[in-house]
Amino acid sequence: MKEHCPRNYRSLLAATLAWALTTPVWAAQPPATDPVKEEVKAVLTQHDEAMDKQDTKALLALYADDPTIAMMGTGPGEFWKGKAEVETAYKEF
Repeated sequence: MKEHCPRNYRSLLAATLAWALTTPVWAAQPPATDPVKEEVKAVLTQHDEAMDKQDTKALLALYADDPTIAMMGTGPGEFWKGKAEVETAYKEF
């Protein structure tokens, strides 16, 4: 009977250590959502939906009411400044 005691003791010790070392991971809180990130996602979703519907008014509503707004494309020369130019660009898209 004394032969089995060290083996059982080691097993019990290993199980206890595994539990103790992994408990903090189980208790960790899920990461909090970033409100700025969520707001950006919402605006991009609105933009995609407006583009799908070809709703120029909804697209322009996403821009600030400022005459100096600008939109940049992905190629050379794709730069539109002012609400009128941005609106024209969206109509061409």
